Amino acid sequence: MRILEEIRKDGYFWLPTTPENKIPGTLNISKSGKVILEVIGLFESIPTPFTTPNKTIRINGILENGNAVTLDQCSYKTQTIQAISKTTVSALKCYLGTLYNANEEPLFSKVTFAIEGLDEWLAIRGISIKYGQGHQIDITYKRPDDISINLPDNLTLKLSFTWSGPSTNSITEAKVTQKALISLICTSPQPIPYFSALLHKILNFFCFAIDESVHLTSLEGYSDSIVKKIGGTKSYPTPISIYYSGLNSDKPAPRISNHDMLFTYSDVSSELQKLLTNWLNNYDISAPAFNLYFAAKADAHAYLDGQFLSLAQGIETLHRRNSDGTIMPQEEFQTILKTLSNTCPAERRNWLGVRLKYANELPLRERLLQMLALFEQFYGNENERNAFAAKVVRTRNYLTHYDPSLKDATDSPSTLWNLCQKLEALFQLHFLRLMGLTTDEMSILVKNNISLQMKLKGGWGQ
Repeated sequence: MRILEEIRKDGYFWLPTTPENKIPGTLNISKSGKVILEVIGLFESIPTPFTTPNKTIRINGILENGNAVTLDQCSYKTQTIQAISKTTVSALKCYLGTLYNANEEPLFSKVTFAIEGLDEWLAIRGISIKYGQGHQIDITYKRPDDISINLPDNLTLKLSFTWSGPSTNSITEAKVTQKALISLICTSPQPIPYFSALLHKILNFFCFAIDESVHLTSLEGYSDSIVKKIGGTKSYPTPISIYYSGLNSDKPAPRISNHDMLFTYSDVSSELQKLLTNWLNNYDISAPAFNLYFAAKADAHAYLDGQFLSLAQGIETLHRRNSDGTIMPQEEFQTILKTLSNTCPAERRNWLGVRLKYANELPLRERLLQMLALFEQFYGNENERNAFAAKVVRTRNYLTHYDPSLKDATDSPSTLWNLCQKLEALFQLHFLRLMGLTTDEMSILVKNNISLQMKLKGGWGQ
């Protein structure tokens, strides 16, 4: 997560099993979603890395503004035992708005969240501005209609818009703000790991579309069992704000422009349900390849070498997960294996079996050529595609084994960057293909996308 404002609240905190032992302290939630609790005192039986290194606990609390809070998967961070004892605890998740018992599992029928760049991606505005004669300005707002999408497993994704209007007391300013949100709605309550897995895949869909590593800026869960009453008769689900720390969420937020996106809502509005459904289905099939691609996009690697290896391994995995091609028919391969095993000394047969286990799999070069052949209009003629595949394989082999004879494979950082850009573009084209876009649709997308055109050329300045 990358929340807009840091949270720092004083309160009283206790273990669900000993609610009578309340300890004063301060809850801190950083802009990166990191949850830290500092208390004056000692919790009973709090796990420490010296006594129970793999155990976590749950902590309840009431904050100064009256909000209930549950800190989940807490573990000891620091502890000072003096005249005034102090304890610092880190929590993997924070549920702001309710108290959960020691063994109670948080269940939600709906989660609502915001994503960096979502408003720019949608580009749907309810604000209208009209300049009249003289100094007259008319500003009107009509909330855009919700957009509902049916997904597998009786899941509904809803794109909606919240808004805030100007203060009636202001004499110098009139401000209308609109914010786009996404909701995932289930037919039955589900635990947080279920939603976490979905959020990961859907967030990466928008990372892919926006072509930036974006984060959640808010997350709320709703449950029919946690409600607020209105007037004694009506009730509505209480929003439970959820916080957690994500990968690279401590980095500055990217500057987002819809001109740099791979595609926007207007490009795919009529096919969004198909694209999202295919994305989720293919994510399950090719999860390792998806994860390697997004690790490279999120700058998870400190050096360009690591980014290249992540992309090269990811491309190879993506092809393997979506193809059953082999060098020779399996029957022929098994016959060869049997012949070799029979002629091999008994004490070397295990060694031979390990060496030949993957001998019938397509090498990286062949996998690359098959993938490039689907997009020959973007990667040049056969000689150019062969040269690119050979360069990728040679570079991968050197960065994996560091064979001195292959050192010229990475002759300059610019060459490595060129390969990374072209591999990233190949990833993007194949993701689009798996999502269901036709070759003609992808050709139009490339024609209208300068960023993708530059990647296919190997980067800006090529």
